[in-house]
Amino acid sequence: MELEIVGSLGNPRSAYDGLLALIARGKLNPKSLVSRKVALDDASAILDDMTNYNTFGFNVITQFR
Repeated sequence: MELEIVGSLGNPRSAYDGLLALIARGKLNPKSLVSRKVALDDASAILDDMTNYNTFGFNVITQFR
């Protein structure tokens, strides 16, 4: 039950210390940034939407089967 954070395009790992500090101080609520929870099977369509600027917030993959 380990968690590894590796970063992503637009969210560089080098900025995580500052982000985690904001969360710890209650200044940032990461859940409020998540606009959709999607299945892995939907990832291709989400990437197409991102390419066409048809997304808002973060889409998080929560279903892997």
